[in-house]
Order: sequence, then structure tokens, then C-alpha cells
Amino acid sequence: MRNKILVRTLLLSLLVLVVCFAGFSKEETIASMWRGSPLSIDGADDDWASDTLSFEKKYEVDYAFKNDAENLYVLFVFKDPLFLSTVKDTGMTFWINTEGKKKKKYGITYKMINISADDLISLFEEQRGPLPEDEKNRIMSKPNYTFYQGDVRDKKGNILTPTALGGELPMPVYKSQPKQKMMVYEFVMPLRILEKLSAKHKMEPGKTVKVGFEWGGLTERMKAQRMARLRKAAERGSGSEAGTTSSKEREMERRSDGELDLSLKKGPKKYSFWVDVKLAQKD
Repeated sequence: MRNKILVRTLLLSLLVLVVCFAGFSKEETIASMWRGSPLSIDGADDDWASDTLSFEKKYEVDYAFKNDAENLYVLFVFKDPLFLSTVKDTGMTFWINTEGKKKKKYGITYKMINISADDLISLFEEQRGPLPEDEKNRIMSKPNYTFYQGDVRDKKGNILTPTALGGELPMPVYKSQPKQKMMVYEFVMPLRILEKLSAKHKMEPGKTVKVGFEWGGLTERMKAQRMARLRKAAERGSGSEAGTTSSKEREMERRSDGELDLSLKKGPKKYSFWVDVKLAQKD
């Protein structure tokens, strides 16, 4: 009798575990909403109904997706400034995986850039071919331009945009603006943006893709600062400055180096999370 009770208890426990694992293994899929006409990208959330928003509690952000036959639109709202980190400098990267894996291969990094008129002409000609002289003159009427654009990158950070776009697709762009204590970001990317890099990365209405959000962390300037400090500390440690600096001054410099290195190691933080997105189809 006792053995029967133990067997029943064991079977019941196994059944509970199976149910729990089945419940936890399946991630929630976020439904993209169909957009009948192109969405104006202005960094405002007026075109997004509150009932379409999903909430990532860990980072206090709202987000949502819309798409038409050509583009995927994304709203991303920081509700707590604490989690902005260095997004203004590092940009926001979307990792796109159409194979259902949380694996980085190709992504789009959206970042604000300042560019000279000459560089802008070179960029346009790289994408479109030679520009008419009147268009060149119009561009040269201003010395500099600010762009809120996205570049296709691989997992090593190499920019692949010219290859991906092939001069046929519009540039992925974004806009952002504050709203009360929040920061609102609005993005657009062509569904075919990764198609030329790999047929496996084709996005189309009705398909489910994994999207990884990533932002923050050390900027290139901060990394350069760290390396310069480390080199300077190594030079001091080798005794190359012995006799030219007092022991008190060297101790103060070592403390300054240590404090800066500690601040660089502790932050700013990098944040990321993945979601499954079901692209909408026209009814």
C-alpha cells in the first residue's frame, strides 16, 4: 500500500513538472498590427493605441510593432530615465532572427550621426549613383547635416548597409522626442532589408521572427579612454617616470587611474531582451 502511494506521488510530481516546463518553454508572441498606409516617423506615439503596447517590466519600457507589405514599424518608450544608459551615443540595435533563435547574426543599429555635405553626397552616390549637379549644389548649401538613420551590421559590428540595400530600398530611419518624463523612439525598417545578405532572413507578412533589442554600454570614446589610462598606468608601473614625479604625486595619479578604471568597469550598463513578433497580414 505504501509503495502504491509513493508511486502515485512520484507520478503526480512528474506530471506537475511536465506541465510547468511546457508552460515556461513557450514564449509569448507579440502580434504586429497591420498598417494600411505608411506611418509617419516623427518620434511621437500618437499613431499607437495604448491597447497595442507590450510592457517589459525589467527595464520599464513599452513597445509595439506595426507593419504593412513593405515595412516594419516599431515604437519603443523608455518610462524610466534610469534605463536610457548611453542609448543616445551607442544607438539602439535590433537583432533580427527569422529562424526562431536568440542568436545574433545581422542587426540594424539606429543612431544619430552628423555628416558633412561632401560626405552626404558621397553616401548618396554610393547608394544611388551619380547625382545631378543641381542636387549637389542644393546639398552643398549647408555645411553639415544630422541624420537619424539605421545601418545594417553583422555580429562583429561591421557595417553592411550598402550591400544590404543595394540602392533599391529606402534607408531605415528613426526619430525620438521626450514626452513628460518619458523618451519616445519610433523606428522603421524595410522588410526586405536583410534579404540580399541571406535568403533565410527574408521577412514577410504572416511570418514570425525573433527580434532582439540592445542598447547602452561603453561608447567608443569611453573604450579609448580606458585604453589610454591603462597604457599610462603601465608606463608609470615600468618606472619610466621615476625621479621626475614625487611619490605623493604618483600615489594621487594611481588613485585617479583606479577610480576612472572602476567607473568604466561598473558602467554604463548594456541592456537587451528578445521577443517573438508575428508580422500582420492584410485581411
